[in-house]
Amino acid sequence: MCNNREVYIMKLEEMQKILSEAYEIIDIQDIQHGTKITLQNGAIVNVFNRGTYNVQGKCKDEIKAYIEENATDEQKATAYIKKTSRKVFVVLTPGTESTFLLCELSMF
Repeated sequence: MCNNREVYIMKLEEMQKILSEAYEIIDIQDIQHGTKITLQNGAIVNVFNRGTYNVQGKCKDEIKAYIEENATDEQKATAYIKKTSRKVFVVLTPGTESTFLLCELSMF
């Protein structure tokens, strides 16, 4: 089975810049494998060390859409995920800063 989905890879500083343009950041805390950004509206954005992120809270759809609309081309990568037994293969768009993530990952 092959799935194709767009992912956004960005550093903590890049995420802070994008969010601070439209939202008030009220707290930043270290968490396991990344950083937690808390916004004034109660939403939480977890930015992980590997460059991925997730959004939690009642405004998560709005914030995810805002991040996606404001991400640069270098922060966007198309991931082709092929699930074979217990392994995931990730292929990133050539020419992006994130091509270092081109690798074979084990599922956990």
